[in-house]
Order: sequence, then C-alpha cells, then structure tokens
Amino acid sequence: MSTSWITQYHLTIMTFFVLVFIQAALHKGADLRRFSGYISHYSRHFEQHAYPLAVLLLVGEIAAVVLSITPTTNVAGELLMLLLLIGYTLAMSMQLKSGNREIDCGCGGTPIVVSRRTLLRNAILITLAGSMLMTANQPITSLSLLMAIAGGVILWFGYYLLEQLMHNHDLILKLAQHEQEKDI
Repeated sequence: MSTSWITQYHLTIMTFFVLVFIQAALHKGADLRRFSGYISHYSRHFEQHAYPLAVLLLVGEIAAVVLSITPTTNVAGELLMLLLLIGYTLAMSMQLKSGNREIDCGCGGTPIVVSRRTLLRNAILITLAGSMLMTANQPITSLSLLMAIAGGVILWFGYYLLEQLMHNHDLILKLAQHEQEKDI
C-alpha cells in the first residue's frame, strides 16, 4: 500500500512539472525572438548566441516533457527538468549578484522580474523535482492515476496563481516607484 502512495506522489509531481514545462515551452515557442531577447538581457555574453540558445532551451523543455511521459525514459526526462531548473536558477542568481534587477525571467508566460522571490520559487521547484527523482514510478490503479493527475493539475493551477500574484506585486512596486519619482 505504501508503494502506491509513493507512486501517486511521484505521478502528481510529474504531472505538475509536465504542465509547468509545457506552459514554459509554449511561451518560448510562441515567440522565440522575444525569448532570445530575454536571454540576451541576462548577459552581454549571450547576445550573439541568444537565438540558438533560445532554440536549445525550447528543445530541452520539449524533450524533458516527452521523456518524462514515456515510461522507459521518464527518469531521464525528470533529470532533464531538474537540470534545466538548476540552470535557470543559476542564471537568475548570477543576474541578481551583478545588480541587474530590471530583467524579466522569461520563465513561462507571466512576466516576473528576477528577484529573491523567483530564486525561492525555483529552489522549491528544484526540491520538488529532486523528490520526484527519488520516488519510484510503479504501476498503480486507474483511480490512483486519476487522483495523481488531478493533484498535479491542482498544483499547476496554484503555481499559475502564485506567478500571477508575483507579477502583480512587481507591477505594484513599479507603480509605487513611479509615484515616488513623480513626487520628487
């Protein structure tokens, strides 16, 4: 019975990440030029190679999803998701260390300014992805599978709402800054 719960947890988290990565890939793929602009804002070193890097990241996200949902390759897909999250987090943390705080993370739809909040969000995502890799994916009943998928969809909706709240917070900060500048 405990294996069933572990597998259900694994599939719930996997469903969540599949949805997150599909959302991110759709955002990147909808306008690769725009996404390559986000990449070039991270560092001047990326400017010359921003478009090929954007394509590579898009292909990586699509590959992570396809590998994750294929039973024989799901561990490779989940590991690729974890590696992409680590890479994105490192890029964001280097950006914050350099002092550039006016950059959109380019993560997956909702524009969010790179900040300690985005690093915290990614640290939580990395922890969840790591826990997904440490749990077994074994056969379970259809009902348990449906519950796991429903749980993953609910987590994704919560994540989407959190991203929207982060975006709204960024807008409020910009508005407050604009009001202060206007008063001076």
